[in-house]
Amino acid sequence: MHHAIFDHKGDSRDALDKVHLVRYAADSGADPAQVNLDLDNGRFEAKVKTDIISGIRSGVNGTPTFFIHQRRFEGDWTDLSAFATALDDAAKSASTAVG
Repeated sequence: MHHAIFDHKGDSRDALDKVHLVRYAADSGADPAQVNLDLDNGRFEAKVKTDIISGIRSGVNGTPTFFIHQRRFEGDWTDLSAFATALDDAAKSASTAVG
């Protein structure tokens, strides 16, 4: 369902409304009745709001955002070479700090 939400989020203004979310649930094998109930009763609303605030405080301003050893990756994550270099550098730095 996560992939369906991400794939369709920009389809239209109502792509993330209740009707669509329930359909994504059904299409992805999740329980659409449970998703419908959870949306009606706001079961996860407080958790989502807390996660949003936490993300903002951590410097997350979009998705995806990557943190490597608690530092936000500022490069282009679609550049696999740059991303791999950042991971390698972080691993070397961590092993130097430990050893």
